[in-house]
Amino acid sequence: MNINGDNKQLLTPQGNSFGDPKISPDGNMISVTSNDRNGSQIFVMNSDGSNVKQITFTVSSKYPDTGFPREGNCNPVWSPDSGKLAYVSFENGSPDIFIINSNGTENKRLTDTPLRDENPAWTKDGNYLLFSSNRNPNVASQIYIMRTEGQLQTPLTNYMGDNIYPVFINQ
Repeated sequence: MNINGDNKQLLTPQGNSFGDPKISPDGNMISVTSNDRNGSQIFVMNSDGSNVKQITFTVSSKYPDTGFPREGNCNPVWSPDSGKLAYVSFENGSPDIFIINSNGTENKRLTDTPLRDENPAWTKDGNYLLFSSNRNPNVASQIYIMRTEGQLQTPLTNYMGDNIYPVFINQ
């Protein structure tokens, strides 16, 4: 769409509800999250809307299919080189952090806890991810850091209040 509102173009397929659009750092791709009765799923496409591809397919095993949307995969964030997406998956019933190539290959679980691991954020160099988790029962959700292979999951905060949306500044 032009800045004045002319030349509108629908980029997502009709029939599903799509949201959470994110443009890749190189500007060539867009990720979106759909939400229908088959669960929330992540799609990628070229920035002009062509070549739409679903790259996640799992849903939560915790809840049966009742005809309403189930938790699936959400909150995709692009790596600095635009080659990967970190995202949250509910495939085991609780949210965990995964990483996948932008073409849908090499999907890998990075966290595996019965608690909430959410809100991934990349470091500028692409070597680490921040995320929020409620692993410590004595405090609310805190910010953790880990390598992009999932190693060295280390808490960075330890406050009584929630710390849930990590962002790197002055990298």
